[in-house]
Amino acid sequence: MNVHDLELRLIRLLQDSPRASYAQIARELGVSESTARRRVESLIESKIVTPAMILDISKLGYTTSAFIGLGVDLALMDAVAERLAGFPEVTLVAETTGRYDLIIFVVAPSLDGLTRFVRGHLASIEGVQDTETFVTPRVHKMLRDWRLPVEGIPPEESEN
Repeated sequence: MNVHDLELRLIRLLQDSPRASYAQIARELGVSESTARRRVESLIESKIVTPAMILDISKLGYTTSAFIGLGVDLALMDAVAERLAGFPEVTLVAETTGRYDLIIFVVAPSLDGLTRFVRGHLASIEGVQDTETFVTPRVHKMLRDWRLPVEGIPPEESEN
């Protein structure tokens, strides 16, 4: 799906007002309600946007979070990433370049819980060669806080 100006404005509107009705969306964008509905459904169907419930984990008792960089046996990269993605404490698994092969983001109810995760789970995964844990006492901006720039993606960067 080629994303046009209307879809970019629609995405931004949904980021700012995720519970907006189709009637509200139509008014804001200057289109009919059926067009608004069709465009939203198309964005969801093409997986450009995914409706989601975003939790405030600290209010649910997960007071400790950390990025963990992992050195991994590259022959086992996919298996390690898949295993990591299966742990409920892990909220992000990303392949990276540079010092670490994988970076994960982990949430736990306490520092002791984080330590148990590192010693109990990470230490037991075949292919994990080393780790470095970066406890995050405060997160200032998350993906849920990022907004699509109003002008969208420059054409030369969106072609990939």
